[in-house]
Amino acid sequence: MTESIPDRPKLPAGPLHLLIVEDEPADAELYLVELRKGGLEVRGDVVSTAKEFLARLETGEYDIILADYALPGWSGLDALQTLRYLQENMPLLIVTGALGDKTVAELVRVGVTDYILKDRMARLPFAIRQALEEKKLRGQKRKIEGTSSDPVRLLYVEDNQTDAELSLQILKKAGFEIRADIVDTREEFTARLAANAYDVILSDQHLPTWTGIEAFEHSRALGFNIPVILVTGTLNDEMAAQIATRGLTDCVLKDRLARLPLVLGRVLEMKALKEQGKQHETNYRSLVERAPYGIFQATPDGKVLMANPALVEMLGCETRDAVLNLNLF
Repeated sequence: MTESIPDRPKLPAGPLHLLIVEDEPADAELYLVELRKGGLEVRGDVVSTAKEFLARLETGEYDIILADYALPGWSGLDALQTLRYLQENMPLLIVTGALGDKTVAELVRVGVTDYILKDRMARLPFAIRQALEEKKLRGQKRKIEGTSSDPVRLLYVEDNQTDAELSLQILKKAGFEIRADIVDTREEFTARLAANAYDVILSDQHLPTWTGIEAFEHSRALGFNIPVILVTGTLNDEMAAQIATRGLTDCVLKDRLARLPLVLGRVLEMKALKEQGKQHETNYRSLVERAPYGIFQATPDGKVLMANPALVEMLGCETRDAVLNLNLF
């Protein structure tokens, strides 16, 4: 069964308002430069102390927060704790020079939205877009509590069995129950998609006969709207731009696979929220269709755009199309 492909998430109208927690002005300026290079219109307020951070939160309205991990006398995690204490659900991304596996695990545990390495800043615009889409979904519906007891159905496009097993091991150690099919050719990929229902596609970028981006585009051409996470050894500006503009879900560097559980968790939550929204819409349409009273939608000048069966009967029309040709005002 195929689905229509949704439009790329729309950013808020006007420039994005960032609160940047950074003690190095040159680094803060670099963040803004990278975001503008990535096509985002942004303006930012920079703070370096906890007192300044609190004052800005009280007086300003921000779309997102970028916080350096290590600051004089406090940290980006302290900023997150302050944010949550104030019951603010604003996305907070950590920017840092380096992270060990234990630190990554801590970021996942405390609920950091994402993290960016200072030597991988090309990924920043993409991470901002992802965080804003997640924020929008959270604003539309309550966060789903807990996770499904069903295993995650994963289609893994990878020609190196060792790399595939390493990624799956990292996910399982993080608590995910995974059911994975591993393929490396376009033919195998197509056959698996046709025969099974998957939650997520994980794909290496560099494959013997094709690429992960081509796998993403092929899945969309076949009509599948499954989230695709790209795994790659390097990420330059050109590839980051392709990922952002073509609509891939996220990207994980092979030397930073510890980030994979964080990415997969966010992808699954966003997927569940979207499906929940579709179910609500289906339920609403069903209620409208079965309602014993007439329901319609019309333009300001009276042209009928939608009519339920009860209204068709009330107006004495034989078909719904006949109602759609009426002008009710």
